[in-house]
Amino acid sequence: MNIKKQTFFFEFSLILILISLFFLISNNFFVFYVGRHFDGCDMMWSPSSLFLKNINVFEIYFSNLKNQYIHCSNYPSYSISNIFFMMPFGAFELDIAKKLWLLFNLILIFHIYLIFKKLYFEKHTYYNYIFLIFLFSKPMIFTLSIGQYGVLALWSISTAIFYEKKNLISFLGFFMSGLKYTFFPIIFYYTVFKKKYIYISLFLLLNLAALLIFSLKFKSGIIENFFNPLIVGSQQGGGGGDLMSVLGNHPVFPLNYIIVMAASFFYFITFYKKTINNTENTIIYITLITITIFRHHIYDAIFLFPIFLYAIKSRNKTKFFMISVILYFWFVYHSNFLEQGSILPVMYTKGFRVFNFILLNLLLLFFFLHTVKPNQNILKFEINKLKKKFETYVY
Repeated sequence: MNIKKQTFFFEFSLILILISLFFLISNNFFVFYVGRHFDGCDMMWSPSSLFLKNINVFEIYFSNLKNQYIHCSNYPSYSISNIFFMMPFGAFELDIAKKLWLLFNLILIFHIYLIFKKLYFEKHTYYNYIFLIFLFSKPMIFTLSIGQYGVLALWSISTAIFYEKKNLISFLGFFMSGLKYTFFPIIFYYTVFKKKYIYISLFLLLNLAALLIFSLKFKSGIIENFFNPLIVGSQQGGGGGDLMSVLGNHPVFPLNYIIVMAASFFYFITFYKKTINNTENTIIYITLITITIFRHHIYDAIFLFPIFLYAIKSRNKTKFFMISVILYFWFVYHSNFLEQGSILPVMYTKGFRVFNFILLNLLLLFFFLHTVKPNQNILKFEINKLKKKFETYVY
């Protein structure tokens, strides 16, 4: 069977698999695997549904009525623009909206498959099997079950960079990356340094328009509505291994946010200035820094997919360590035996978060070592010494 026939066969098979996933997830066949029902808990349906019913979601959230009006954890911690983005889903009853959102995510997954195949494995059929590992990883099934934004964010960032020369598509990816604050800062820095001021201007205009419409509709303050999602977000629980979750409320808000933003910029500028910035590398360091610095949970470990592909293709000895770390995040990181009351009840403890934060930083470090620019002579010399020491220690 030639390459074209193999490609068609697998792409058709993948479509069938995605259709099967739609029915399996929506009928709760993966509860045994991820411990969650198809509940749409993080789908952000409620803010849009309430908006269409002329109800201000922030008034509900800051009152005693949030558990009556807001589904599960559909708390308004995302941008105001997201309320308008989710309006087509908010127009439907919850059960229908959940299935439409799942279908939308599965379409995005198929496009993610095509993007990364083009980037890494255009002529290699074994990419198909690698993608299946990703597709059936715990974070992916978890994301699809609860309606999280990870798939949309991964697609948006990848699209913004992969289609960088196609301004309309690239801007669409950039704009949608900003629907949830914690996915946006690193790609925002990148866009600023690439001097795409039209993107930034349009982004600000669209978000300002959304803010104005929302504020006028409910006769509430613009500045208040700008900060409300940040306040709501600061009241949510910590993640599993990022800097924001490691810090927690020590120091208190907003100093902790200032530290996080400063750290995120330091990480970004180091990779932007010191490493080779091709399309593949840019997607990797943007996605990896994003989940290392900003609050993310088990489901956002799907952001490790780009570096997983990189590690598999790499000829460096540290690839095996990198692959092991990623597989840990995909298949061990959120296991029943780590939950409270189990054999090893460490999940979401401070030590557990610090351990995972160190692992993510090691992935960043090894990726940096592999991609540092050749003209960084002194730095390269020191890096090679560090690599040899590590490889001697491990092997």
